Amino acid sequence: MEDFLELMDTVYKEIKKIAEDNHLEEVCGFVLEKDGKLFVQEAYNEAENKEELFQINPIQYLKAFKASDEIIAVFHSHPQGAADPSSFDIEMAKHCCLDFLIYSLEFDEFKLHKYND
Repeated sequence: MEDFLELMDTVYKEIKKIAEDNHLEEVCGFVLEKDGKLFVQEAYNEAENKEELFQINPIQYLKAFKASDEIIAVFHSHPQGAADPSSFDIEMAKHCCLDFLIYSLEFDEFKLHKYND
């Protein structure tokens, strides 16, 4: 795999751009790995209250699995507040058995929540 820090820098930049372009609502998607390269795949947020929640259709998870060798993390943004995981984020990460990478627009920070913490 290419230098991991360089790959993550690219991932962070892509997620920040997606979040900034849609700064009024939570954006979401996947950090994927294929052939030793990391990439971002945006997903449609199906939540009714997109300003405070995100919801990804199970079909989008299947598409992410098919497009990659591995789902590294589910990402989403917090337009307001810190990048700390909410109780909803913690429960969803456990149910999905996937880590959650959270980006705070307000504080311009990322935090990774490990699903098995």
